Amino acid sequence: MPSEEFIPLGDVRARLDQSRSDLKTVLAQSEERLWNRKLYPHPVFGPMDVAQWVDFIGIHEERHLAQLKEALDGI
Repeated sequence: MPSEEFIPLGDVRARLDQSRSDLKTVLAQSEERLWNRKLYPHPVFGPMDVAQWVDFIGIHEERHLAQLKEALDGI
C-alpha cells in the first residue's frame, strides 16, 4: 500500500535509478551460480534467494506500471 507522502517525480526517478544501479553493481560482482545460496527476507513471501528476488523485481515493476495505467485511465 503506498504511503500518503508526496514525493516529487524527479526524486522518485532518482531513487529508482540509484536502486537499479546498486542492484546491477551487486549482481555484476556476484556469481549467478551462487544466487540460490543467499536468502533475504520478503515481508510477504518470506525468505527468497537472490535469483527469486531478481525475478520478483521485474514482476513487481510490471504491477506498478499496470497500477499507473489504471490510475491514468480513471482521469
